[in-house]
Parts: sequence; structure tokens; C-alpha cells
Amino acid sequence: MLGKGTEYALVAFVALGVLYFALKVVVADLGSIIPVLLMRFGMGSALVILLVAGKPRLNWTKRYSGLPSLLGLILIVAISDLVAGVSYNLGVQEGDVSVVSTISGCYSIVTILLAGMFLRERLKLVQWAGVLTIIAGVAVLGLAG
Repeated sequence: MLGKGTEYALVAFVALGVLYFALKVVVADLGSIIPVLLMRFGMGSALVILLVAGKPRLNWTKRYSGLPSLLGLILIVAISDLVAGVSYNLGVQEGDVSVVSTISGCYSIVTILLAGMFLRERLKLVQWAGVLTIIAGVAVLGLAG
């Protein structure tokens, strides 16, 4: 039986795989910055529409486990997303999508570390073994590239 949220994670896994593959082709024609701006414009427009419609009602000053306010977290998300998108696009312009996507796809390791530090989430031993396996695989990819 799959754990909670696993079905969504599998859909995200496939959708992100298609996205990152397609970006290799799009970036070749539009460069590394325009595709990122186009995607963010779509997300930004959706957020404005939701906020104007009054959904969701947001508490901009709410704090989470010692983290910045909601507005601060949204800014961190936006800046991180922009830097990640442009960096990925620059990577696929210069290198193989198979290597760049695999290495950049290891962002979950950072997520795991931050979730442990700020949200007090803990991995089981077998999950840590999976993380170490991913790190070893990335090291092999980096050496082979």
C-alpha cells in the first residue's frame, strides 16, 4: 500500500519529467530566461486571480515553526524557483538533459534536510539508505559527465 500523498508524488514525478525534457527543446529556441518568465507569468497571473476573488484568505504575517512569515516564505519560494529555473535552463543549454535533469532532480535531498531542521520530520533508516544511494548515483553521473 502506498503512503499518504504518494499518488500525487508519482503524478508530479511524471509531469516534472515531461517538463524538464521539453525545456531542453524550448530553451534551445528561446534562451534560458524567457521560458522561466513565461511559466512564472502564468503562475503569477493565477495567484492574482485567486487573490482578487478572495480565495484563499491569507494571513500574510502567520509564522511557521521559526520560519519567516507567509509573505517571506512566498518570496523565498519565488526567488528559489527563479534561480532554479534559470540554472536548469543554462545547464541544458550547455550539457546533456539526461545529466542536468538527474542532478537537479536531487533537490529532494535539500528538502529532506530542511524538513528535518524546521518541521522536525524524520526519515527511517531505509529512507536514509535511499538518500545515500541517490547521492552516490549523482556522484557517478558527475564523474562520468
